[in-house]
Amino acid sequence: TLDARAELVETVRGHCASASQLDARLPEAYATYGASYLMPGQDPGKAQESLDYARQLLPASQEVVLLLARMQARLGHSTQARELVVSVLSRSHSRATQQQAEQVLDVVEGTMARRTILKGAGAH
Repeated sequence: TLDARAELVETVRGHCASASQLDARLPEAYATYGASYLMPGQDPGKAQESLDYARQLLPASQEVVLLLARMQARLGHSTQARELVVSVLSRSHSRATQQQAEQVLDVVEGTMARRTILKGAGAH
């Protein structure tokens, strides 16, 4: 149910906050906290600060870059999302990470194609 999901998300955020208080330089806590805002029904704009900090702490993490790409896609920033995905595809040697990047790119490209179609049809 929606209530159970919301409760789980709040529990995850609480655990992440506790972990970051124990070790302020734990990138996984910030990445997970930010990712919790990418869940359906959540405000993806609230993920920015945590994901940016996770990337600062762990700049080589392609998983964090993909979370940022998902956030950008959810916010409707298709160009920025695509740039992040392309950077992952060009740097990652992990097939699993590449597959995740391709999934995000599919979402981004679908969003951009839909906008082009709507714009061509005169919709706003």
